[in-house]
Amino acid sequence: MDKEEKKTLTTGETWSLGSGYEININAIDARTTPRQAWFTLKKDGA
Repeated sequence: MDKEEKKTLTTGETWSLGSGYEININAIDARTTPRQAWFTLKKDGA
């Protein structure tokens, strides 16, 4: 992953960040202000 890289994720989608890290989007609430997202950050699958 380039430090300037951007990506739009949807609920349930996973993005591999490199160095064993990945982020998974659990939920998004677009009705709130500001918008909220719940996610899981994993290192080496744990």
